[in-house]
Amino acid sequence: MRLATIALFCLAISPALAKTVSVDLGPTNRESGLSVPSAGDGANEPAEVAGRPCRKVASDKSGYLYVQVADDAFHAGDFTVYLTCDVFDDGPRLLTAEYDSVAAEPTLATKYQRGPGLVLLGTGKWVRRTVKIEHARFGNGQNHGSDLRLAGTCAVARIELGDEAPAGFDPDRPVPAAELTANQVKIGKGMELTFGNDADANAALLFRAFGVTSVESYVTWQSVEDAGKGQWDWSRWDRQVAVLKQAGLKWVPFLIAGCAYATPKWFREGPQHHPYVCLDHGKPSKVESLWNPALKPEIDRFLAAFAERYRDSGVIEGVLLGVTGIYGESIYPAGPEGGWTADLPGPYHNHGGWWAGDALAVADFRARLRKQYASLDKLNTAWGTKLANWEAVTTFLPDKAPNATAREDFVRGYEETMTEWSRWWVEGTRKHFPKTEIYLCTGGDGAPYLGADFTAQAKAIAPYGAGIRITNEGSDYAANFAVTREVATATRWYGTFCGFEPAGTVDEKGVVARVYNATASGARQLHYYSPNVLDSPEAAGNFRRAAPFLQRRQPPPPRVAVYLPRAAWAQDPQAVGETYRIVRSLRELCDLDLVNRTSVVDGVLKSCRLLVLPTGDFLEPDAKAVIGRWVSAGGILARFEDLPIAGLSQPTVHGEAPAHWRLLVGAAGDEPFLFGDWNGPEMGREFPDPTVRKRWSGAAPGVYVPVVSGQPVSLEVEVVTPGHALAGATGEIRLDGQVLGKLRPGHAVYKLEVAGDRLRKPVAKLTVAVPGWRPSEKEGTTDTRLLGIAVTRVEAIRAGATGEAVVNQGLTVAIDRSKLPVERRGRGALVQLPRNAGSAEQPLLQALLGPLARELGAPNLADDEAFDHVFATRLGQGRLWLNMTDQPVERAGVRIEAFGIGLGGP
Repeated sequence: MRLATIALFCLAISPALAKTVSVDLGPTNRESGLSVPSAGDGANEPAEVAGRPCRKVASDKSGYLYVQVADDAFHAGDFTVYLTCDVFDDGPRLLTAEYDSVAAEPTLATKYQRGPGLVLLGTGKWVRRTVKIEHARFGNGQNHGSDLRLAGTCAVARIELGDEAPAGFDPDRPVPAAELTANQVKIGKGMELTFGNDADANAALLFRAFGVTSVESYVTWQSVEDAGKGQWDWSRWDRQVAVLKQAGLKWVPFLIAGCAYATPKWFREGPQHHPYVCLDHGKPSKVESLWNPALKPEIDRFLAAFAERYRDSGVIEGVLLGVTGIYGESIYPAGPEGGWTADLPGPYHNHGGWWAGDALAVADFRARLRKQYASLDKLNTAWGTKLANWEAVTTFLPDKAPNATAREDFVRGYEETMTEWSRWWVEGTRKHFPKTEIYLCTGGDGAPYLGADFTAQAKAIAPYGAGIRITNEGSDYAANFAVTREVATATRWYGTFCGFEPAGTVDEKGVVARVYNATASGARQLHYYSPNVLDSPEAAGNFRRAAPFLQRRQPPPPRVAVYLPRAAWAQDPQAVGETYRIVRSLRELCDLDLVNRTSVVDGVLKSCRLLVLPTGDFLEPDAKAVIGRWVSAGGILARFEDLPIAGLSQPTVHGEAPAHWRLLVGAAGDEPFLFGDWNGPEMGREFPDPTVRKRWSGAAPGVYVPVVSGQPVSLEVEVVTPGHALAGATGEIRLDGQVLGKLRPGHAVYKLEVAGDRLRKPVAKLTVAVPGWRPSEKEGTTDTRLLGIAVTRVEAIRAGATGEAVVNQGLTVAIDRSKLPVERRGRGALVQLPRNAGSAEQPLLQALLGPLARELGAPNLADDEAFDHVFATRLGQGRLWLNMTDQPVERAGVRIEAFGIGLGGP
């Protein structure tokens, strides 16, 4: 009896035996407590990968590998377990484990709780990965009665699940150090590469392997003081700091206050809340007005508390300031309606427009005018008004302004207020962070309604040693360049620094384009949302190849600049798009700076030889005087004017027109065939095949079509016409002025037969007439371009045509330089260029930067003389090249791979 008692006592105090279940995957799975169903969104198939039997999830069939846990092993409890997988490492990414987790009332979210990710580095080998999963319920809550799943395409040979950590497993270092070192991506010394947003221990290791220096987090005021004033809770960010320190990464906290989602509920719903009010509808937002005097002390208190906790932690690479707007950029609210920023505060009024309708905004505008004009009589004279008293002065929509002067006064004050607000934020942050790198977050394209004058912002914050992070990039390099180069120019000129961030998704080609733009622009920091790089093997591979070119360099100031006429933009919103169209075209031929009134007055043209003015003679008086002296000293000023282009250019067919000719609109080489109103090339996401390229037209686009006189031809035109593009009107397709067909909403391929007697010249003019529309007005976006239809393809096929089509070839446009008005002024010159020259614009710019510049006493100003989507920037080591085509090219003895970067040549 005594021996039995001792045995029972020993059994009671002994630890429970470790429990492990597993499954080996292949043609027939060998199950030992785990099973892997194959059905629906979890369909998988047997395969052999790198000599090992496995099961493979194919993306065209499903997106998950589900795992069922035997109920006699783990079921309906609260478990801490270790998931180990033998997985084929086919690309850098996190293979996420989603599991059925503990919850008082299970929901869809708790049944698919996102767990740690299995770190894959792209080694092309079989690897074993383990992750720790806490609070697993395993109640068969997932599809197919499963308990967990791996999210993503994968090939898996074995899965184990146990309640004890495998030998040698370290949750802080789930990937062997040697494996990380062998697959490390190298970027240039001193360059900052930051991924957003947040990172667990596994993600941090993957980021580190990709050369990332820091992780960005949205540290909102709401996230640390939502419970009530003074009730700080830093636990979330303490955990993030610990993870980053363990991984050897730095931190970029995005400190945000004022945005609707970033303001604590107690303030947002309290008496101090004072939101923006739009002038368009007279409705309030939930975003705090920057005119709210109660906001400044609260922001300072938030910054002080954050600095006290983390300033000396040794983990901060830099702080990013989110000062207002919808997301945190230094711009006014700009939409879109709804979205994730409404998750916490609930829906609120939100759109691109003018947000100066609240009483405090009106009072500020009135005070500015009293300071500017001193007396009401002077204001009435300037505005052409008969206002009886200062109380009658109020804010207004710019297109409702009494006259052009009043409109400019309002827009300039609107922008200056945002600049002053940005300066106040930076000054206050510097007080709490005397030695830390500071970035002001800004965004948009500089359109006046957004309120961000990038040059003025750079000048205002430079005395505090702060730089600018601009958040507006996408996947198209020329478009990215156009909207980021003003920031790069201004921060270089005022002796500070800049960083670039995407506005959202970036494709595998854009990953490369963004590396190039950062280096060629002299940026210090490049930010990616981690899925931009890691959610696609193609993007990850492209990034690995491009990363060595991510260098912190200071390119010499370009010899060409484009003047950004903010006063003209205030009068005509369409001038913004016209300016950037010219910038994109010029960038094909040379690197250039973007300057405006502020930087020109401050001397930025010192090293410039050619200044391009997109809007005729519309120059602010102080800048006009400086530019006049610069021209007299030897500068060349090129102005786009409303000049006739007849006789200036002539499209010419090479030999006889092809029997089968195809124009891929938006692809390399399309420009000579286009005239009239067109926007830049983009991905054709509106089309059945979203990988095609396209351009949005304006209201009157045209295409030159090579034909043979007298011979009939079949035309095919593939377009997408949004329903609101027609707006009850009729859109027409015409050839040489004669109507061939009518547009209809949606995607369509128009097949049009043209009789031979209608073709009398070797080049026919295909035109489309469509009412123009703006996405900002029809879709609530910030896109103010005038659009018509999206066009991806135009074809001309003669009867009996055989063989492959001739694509984007067969036509040139010649420029007669003798017909360009040129006026000598001192040692310099004024050149007048026709606005909206259509297909003549490219040869016009080639002549301007090449032979015409030499005739006027300047060297060849072109860095790369072809319009071929290959770009060049001059650096100390030679030229840095970007090839945005799908074929390798060679320049100056340097081979640049498709969608690649190269360095070399004189």
